[in-house]
Amino acid sequence: MIAQKLLMIRPAHFGFNSETAASNEFQNHIGHLNPEQINELAELEFDNYVNLLRENSIEVLVVNDTKSPVKPDAIFPNNWFVTLPGKRLYTFPMEATNRRLERRADILATLQKQGYSINRELENYEELSLYLEGTGSMVMDHKNKMIFAAKSSRTSEKVLQHFANLCSYDYLLFETQTQSLTPIYHTNVLMSLSPNFGLVCSELIPPKELLALKAHFSEKLIIEININQLKQFLGNCLLVLNAKNEEVLILSKSAKEALTSSQLKRIVEAEINLLDAPIPTIETIGGGSARCMIAELF
Repeated sequence: MIAQKLLMIRPAHFGFNSETAASNEFQNHIGHLNPEQINELAELEFDNYVNLLRENSIEVLVVNDTKSPVKPDAIFPNNWFVTLPGKRLYTFPMEATNRRLERRADILATLQKQGYSINRELENYEELSLYLEGTGSMVMDHKNKMIFAAKSSRTSEKVLQHFANLCSYDYLLFETQTQSLTPIYHTNVLMSLSPNFGLVCSELIPPKELLALKAHFSEKLIIEININQLKQFLGNCLLVLNAKNEEVLILSKSAKEALTSSQLKRIVEAEINLLDAPIPTIETIGGGSARCMIAELF
């Protein structure tokens, strides 16, 4: 199952989030820009991204971030809520206290009016300092009802198990380790999956866990990416369906430029259209890319 409708949040105070930086090695300062300039650039990149999606027949619901309280990562809504086929919506426990402010009752009310059932029980895990940050922490194969998750400070197996039980999915939790020994903060940075296609940075996954992963990928076209490609956010992409029922792989410009010619050929031969947007400010300061900016609406 592939999403045909997306929700995105237009930023009001996008910026470097010091509360999340300890676990996200991809966040960086841009020293010559002040906060107003940073948000202006993020808004321009966001608007260009949305316009590009809509010009390519992809339905996007845009919600404006609120001016108060300040939420530097509001542009990444897929971490605080997830929808599943059958119009089921779940909210999630967030590690950074300022990211918990992103959970907005008005957005949930709007989606509830559109027929979504709302389950907020997982938020209670914040009191136990246990977290699961939506489809940042989890890469979900809805066709096979399978969840893949890389363990980190933001991804607790206890919460993952609870969520998997709620939605009747199985899960596979695995370790990751970079040269700095810091786990990858979110699973969707190192892999992306759709019913018949996926990308995965296998070199960061221990051999035993990698074998278990690949056992689930036998029916998919899998493209393995390396750590340098991961750092250009090639793993942080999402396959969606447009109004013409065409498969479109959404990724950033830097991610597309990281593809080798042979990888690109395999994607094109699979009749997957690539749609890339330049989002350098968002990637550099936020430490997330194209997929992080999208909440799927099933």
